[in-house]
Amino acid sequence: MVATAGDVAAWIVFDSVDVRRLCWKVGDAQVRSLAPVHSDKPEENLELFDDLVFSHDGRTLYFTTFAWVVSSAAHALDTSTGAHHFVADGAVLLEVSAGSDSGAALLQQWHLDQQSPVESPRYRGRMEVFALYSPQGVLRRRVSEPAAKRLMSQRPPSKLP
Repeated sequence: MVATAGDVAAWIVFDSVDVRRLCWKVGDAQVRSLAPVHSDKPEENLELFDDLVFSHDGRTLYFTTFAWVVSSAAHALDTSTGAHHFVADGAVLLEVSAGSDSGAALLQQWHLDQQSPVESPRYRGRMEVFALYSPQGVLRRRVSEPAAKRLMSQRPPSKLP
């Protein structure tokens, strides 16, 4: 997987089947990488990098890692400093490029049905939900599936270097 934004590029290197490194390069600078880190805390676990999404200015690289049995973890990385942090549970789909939600990351999340008891015929189990988060991990708002699909349909096609 390769992602680009202006003069910034990021890619995943498969060192083995279960070991992946996240690499990025800004302009003519040296290639930098984020090595996998195992942690029992899902928010700190940096294994199985996936879903590379740049902010529109290329300063933030969003990525997804393995976290919980039923959900991934979304992280953000500053491409200049290499500093990274947990954003929220879920997989990163895109960064919104226009409108009042510009700059927010759209995440796909899986939550258990909280509206119906388990024994109810209305219980839906694990449900796919979508939400917009700031790069700092603050929930901006939840979005419906149709609204998420509209946002995804406006995503520009990826460009390979």
